[in-house]
Amino acid sequence: MHAGFPPGQTPPVPLSQETTWRQHAHTLANKTNGAQTTRTVKSTKHLDGMNDAQRAAILAPIVPMKVLAGPGSGKTRVLVGRVTHLITELGVAPSQILCITFTNKAAREMKERLELSVGAENAAAVTSGTFHSVSSRMLRKHIHLLDGYGRGNDFAIYDESDTRALIRKILVDNMNVDKKKADPGLVKGT
Repeated sequence: MHAGFPPGQTPPVPLSQETTWRQHAHTLANKTNGAQTTRTVKSTKHLDGMNDAQRAAILAPIVPMKVLAGPGSGKTRVLVGRVTHLITELGVAPSQILCITFTNKAAREMKERLELSVGAENAAAVTSGTFHSVSSRMLRKHIHLLDGYGRGNDFAIYDESDTRALIRKILVDNMNVDKKKADPGLVKGT
């Protein structure tokens, strides 16, 4: 099984020679209604400087996928290359692309690089960011679909330290607990 590919589907075989991957990139085969058609790729700039595994991820079939790699291995470059390929070579609408990173730094870099690669308008149409920021945007946009929620989308999402600070404030301000003895962990059961 290959990470990021559904069962029964495998990533393309890594291309080992520079000329081979360029030829592959210039004559991408797509299946349309069962018929084999060939398209000419407009540019391979998004593939320049990529290693075989990175090129394989960028040129992979249109399926949901994830890119797992260590720090400094080029994950953001691959994500940007993949999105560029999907938009400019395969005609995927930017609004149909979801691109999630883990850190705020990677999300900022990805957005900046996407603007340079596919233009500001296309980059803005791609749903991208950290897992938490994208989830928050989706929840705010669709909160009205939750039965019985009865509130607007102006809610706050607290992380662990925000939660502990709020509980401490309530214990001290509203329940007259000594500031030195106020333990949010007791209230939370942690």
